[in-house]
Amino acid sequence: MPQTRVHIFNSVTDGEPGQNRLCFQRCRYFFADGDPEDGFRFIWQRDDGTLQAARGQARIPSIQHAQKLIQMAQDAGWGNHEIGSNGLFVPERIPNDNPSYYEGILANGDKLGPENFVSVQFGVTGHKGWANYQITYGDGSVETFHGMGHEPHEAERFKQANLTRPYSRDEVIALLNDAKSKQAA
Repeated sequence: MPQTRVHIFNSVTDGEPGQNRLCFQRCRYFFADGDPEDGFRFIWQRDDGTLQAARGQARIPSIQHAQKLIQMAQDAGWGNHEIGSNGLFVPERIPNDNPSYYEGILANGDKLGPENFVSVQFGVTGHKGWANYQITYGDGSVETFHGMGHEPHEAERFKQANLTRPYSRDEVIALLNDAKSKQAA
């Protein structure tokens, strides 16, 4: 029987290294006889760090344990990926093609100095063209902003489940440059 290969995009686990630990992972499955498919899985990690493949089954000690790992994945920014009709994860939608949107993000992110702009996460709910966003700074502080007008938002933090993955300052600059080139075309 042909073997299926698995590429792990992301993984969370709890427990101590050196013990058997349950993992929750976002993966791409490469089947020997077909197209790849994406999905999530629970799998046990043995005390030596190797994964214990069990023909598609992993004993889950409790619903609370499964929920905890899923919440950890959502908090890490990757637990809400959806799968498209082609069986692969839907790429995150970048919220805007207007250069001024990214210029506003950079202005807010750089207010403590460019070296203190750690990341920005875009909102995935609400108005897609001018998504609200939250910026994490080097001192660990977080600020939320309205996408339209870039004014501070009243929320202290947005729910992690409603945010994209973190984008670095360099990635925001790349998005800005891409938006500028699209506008010039």
